[in-house]
Amino acid sequence: MTDFPDATGSHDDPGGGRNAASSRPPVQDESVQLSVGIDIGSASTQVVFSRVHLQRLTEEPTGRSFVVGHEPVYQSPVVLTPYLSEERIDAQAIGRLIDEAHQVADIDPDTIDNGAVILTGEAQRGDNAVAIADALRERCSRFLWVPAGHQMEAMLAAYGSGAAEASRRCGAPVLNIDIGGSTVKLALVHDGNILHTATMAVGGRLAVLDGAACLTRLDPAGERLAALAGCTWSVGKTVREHDVERVTACMADAVVTVLTQNPAPPQIRRL
Repeated sequence: MTDFPDATGSHDDPGGGRNAASSRPPVQDESVQLSVGIDIGSASTQVVFSRVHLQRLTEEPTGRSFVVGHEPVYQSPVVLTPYLSEERIDAQAIGRLIDEAHQVADIDPDTIDNGAVILTGEAQRGDNAVAIADALRERCSRFLWVPAGHQMEAMLAAYGSGAAEASRRCGAPVLNIDIGGSTVKLALVHDGNILHTATMAVGGRLAVLDGAACLTRLDPAGERLAALAGCTWSVGKTVREHDVERVTACMADAVVTVLTQNPAPPQIRRL
């Protein structure tokens, strides 16, 4: 498990805190922009369209604008990220998913003001990132591309899930747990601020089975988890349903152990 103890930050707080409203400069102008967010991860992919409300809080024409609200327009279903092989993402299929989202939402791509493509897990690695960039070049050339590392993933999950805002409203610490394809990300937030993040190699795509229950892909972390569960797994081996249940139970127990034991046992901290 990897800790990031200095992961501090707040989400779009133009005044530097809740009690700094009196020091904020007057609002100079407001605007509404149509935005799209594309999240491509190891296990799943989703497209979200929103109308984002911006305010510019400075007299300078080039001054920074802040997000003060947003209205969801359309969220595509969360779909399994398509793969060409055990490790190679099907970038062309990703492009078709984005096109379908535009069609269902009845949104012309030319009307999009801004957007972001967030790549996590397998999607940000080597050939996958290049293939996705090539496939989406015409669709997303003006967008912000973000290859999100573990710490950024944890922070984005805390903001996107509403955990940061919930901690602000209730005035108490909130722990956000994000379970992905290759890792679990933890983010401790209080009063809207992220105090601490951590990640551990537990996820839904560390081992891949075909229709005959044969292992076609096994991440090193998946192999370690199988060993903790008392199973010896390797690519090409057929596994029993009972062993799959043992390994997934071990994964769940590892997450619970990290949350409830301090310090966690060495074999868990190595994940």
